[in-house]
Amino acid sequence: MAFTDHIKLSNLVENWLFDISGKDGGGSAVHIYLSFNDVVDSGHFHYGAILNQPTIREGIDLKNSAAKTSNISINIPDFEYKGTLISNELFGGSNLYINHSVQVSSKIANDTPVVIGNFRLVDIKSNGSTITLSLASHRPWDFITIPQDKTVLTNNDRGISEYFPLVYGDYQANVSTQGTPALCYGECANQSNKLFPVPVHKIDTEKLYCLMPESDTSNSSNNANSAVPHLYEKNVDAFVPLLNSSGNTFSDNTFSYQNGNAISAPLNLYRAFKFRPESPYSGNEFTTNPYNAYDTPNNSSTTAVDVSTTASFGAVNFTPTAGSAGSSNNSLDLKASIPQIDGKVTYVKLQLSGYSVIDGNASNGTLTSNMKYLQLDGGSTYTQMASNTTTGTSAQTLGYDGSTGGLATHTTADLVGQITGGKLPDHINVRHTALWDYGNLNDGKSGNNISGFNSDIILDVRVKLPFSADEAQSSYNKLDSIDFLYSGGNGMSHGITGLSGTITDIHEAHLDLLNRFTGLDVATNPATNIEGYSALNTARSGWSIRYWLLEEESLKNVLEQMQYEGAFIFRFKQGDFTKPQYIHIADSPTTSKVLSKNDISNINIGITPFSDIITNQTINYDKHPALNRYQSSVIAANSTSRGKWNIQTKENKANVNLDMLVANIGDTDPTNDDPNDSFAAYYNHIFGDIKIIVQCDVLNPAKWIDSNNDPVEVGDVIEFDENNMFPTTPLGHNSATWNNLQFMIIETKRTLGKLSLTLREI
Repeated sequence: MAFTDHIKLSNLVENWLFDISGKDGGGSAVHIYLSFNDVVDSGHFHYGAILNQPTIREGIDLKNSAAKTSNISINIPDFEYKGTLISNELFGGSNLYINHSVQVSSKIANDTPVVIGNFRLVDIKSNGSTITLSLASHRPWDFITIPQDKTVLTNNDRGISEYFPLVYGDYQANVSTQGTPALCYGECANQSNKLFPVPVHKIDTEKLYCLMPESDTSNSSNNANSAVPHLYEKNVDAFVPLLNSSGNTFSDNTFSYQNGNAISAPLNLYRAFKFRPESPYSGNEFTTNPYNAYDTPNNSSTTAVDVSTTASFGAVNFTPTAGSAGSSNNSLDLKASIPQIDGKVTYVKLQLSGYSVIDGNASNGTLTSNMKYLQLDGGSTYTQMASNTTTGTSAQTLGYDGSTGGLATHTTADLVGQITGGKLPDHINVRHTALWDYGNLNDGKSGNNISGFNSDIILDVRVKLPFSADEAQSSYNKLDSIDFLYSGGNGMSHGITGLSGTITDIHEAHLDLLNRFTGLDVATNPATNIEGYSALNTARSGWSIRYWLLEEESLKNVLEQMQYEGAFIFRFKQGDFTKPQYIHIADSPTTSKVLSKNDISNINIGITPFSDIITNQTINYDKHPALNRYQSSVIAANSTSRGKWNIQTKENKANVNLDMLVANIGDTDPTNDDPNDSFAAYYNHIFGDIKIIVQCDVLNPAKWIDSNNDPVEVGDVIEFDENNMFPTTPLGHNSATWNNLQFMIIETKRTLGKLSLTLREI
């Protein structure tokens, strides 16, 4: 409902109407109608009994992307109301008003009232003659906690009822089977850490039961949206899918379980995968870049190894005498620690890659390259894996597979017979030998050095929990200690009218929470029925979310966290629950109102506090599914502002942890980006420099409204008339002119017949 043109009159007559709702003993609605002056509206008599003139304050916090509304109080005499004192009606009688809604509307002349506030009656006080009613800002998410769906208590072997997870985002299951084991090591080799934890709720004689979110009910194949359970291998930082006895994925599908959904997992936790050593071991002789022997392969592939990033034992230099004969060799060991895998290893293979290089030339020179490994049972026997020999008169690069082009890979047979008790040794010892028989150097040619390189060490294992008679109890103890498995299934799906499919962007998740837990819905779709949503939907496209909630949390807190990380604000216009609104600062904001010196009074111009400037943000994001840490980080710095305002090295920095947002985080220099390009760019645009703050009273009632006769609100963009403004300059800012300066209303203060604004330069 909008104001009519009566609001533009200079002799404005305004009244505020208070509708205090409640219920009687039978649950039917009852109302008390109050105002500043007696008035009949819509057939209801409003008692003009309010003695004070409260101020309704609304604001938006750009720093935290939150909206806020002040509480108010009204004073009334304890007058006779329907045959009894109003105090007896308000409390202690058959009608109940505490914690019920109070709607406040502005009535101009005889026009239809316009809602300007929504509150709850939370307290009543009396001094014997005057009643004070305390009204708290009221929003539909008040007193709501999430998640809400829980398991049935009596069916839980562990004796507790647990929440089904609330999950948003697009996740990715890993694929690693007995027939095609994948290299699982962090984010390498097409393996992903994009999973979410699923609580282990029950263990019976056949399976583990893990709680899943509500929407993932129909995934039937092992693909990117598979619900298959994964075990977290802490020592290799990998999420490995669990397999059935045939070595294939155990289960992809969710099923109905205790009023929700679940996924099952095998008791033996069978898995097959590849992994790498983790660090050099004592006595390692490959001292040049030893980590390159087991770091991430090139192009995230198990075979395409970048030979430029290898571990090496360096060069053996020599200069033979012309006309002499002889040979030179080097044989050194690469020793690497092996992370321990939880369970019994039933299969193990070793994959090694490397090559030798001779730098020099000779007559009839022969280069031999050997690679051996020390047997895994801890003995002293070295087993030859591969050898290669070539003859030539120039520099040579020799692999182990007969090639002369460099890197070669060799894989052993099953070595499970070389381990003790199903446990891998604590390290692996690889011996690399290069021999150069340089013959008779009667032609004066000479050699320089021999080098050896190792670029890839991989172990291929199959692991499970043993359930033999003598080991079953320890296996059950292990299972009982597992609180979570992990899934790459879909998060929640859209439920609001007009939208469908998996929710992937952070603003979509925010809207879904409002729909799911407060009942917010629209007639057609949010783009047409929620103010500001269409523009936000475009600006936040690709701002991906991955978020899971396993324990009870305030809905208000979750919504406000999404608003902060998604860089937008949600509110209800004029406190009206039928008018939802999303606010964000656009790349090119549209001005809704221009004010001149003739429209305002009591102007006060200042600047944002120096303490508000944030010119260096360390942004941590992509929360690890199993560990209390973040997987990625970026430092976004505004060096221009730091230099301009003499900001010292440790000043005006912020450490930001994002638990939800995983894309469009930003880069090291957000000053080069448009505001809505990223999280870093958006907040740098607002807080990366000092901005102008303007406070004023709006005298002209015609400027209390926008072009649709709706009240001007927080979030509206305002300009000042550079040709008709006092003061004539904004503190000398902007080349001493108001021209093209845009401000966002960040606070409104409404009292009877008066509007005051606080505006911030954007």
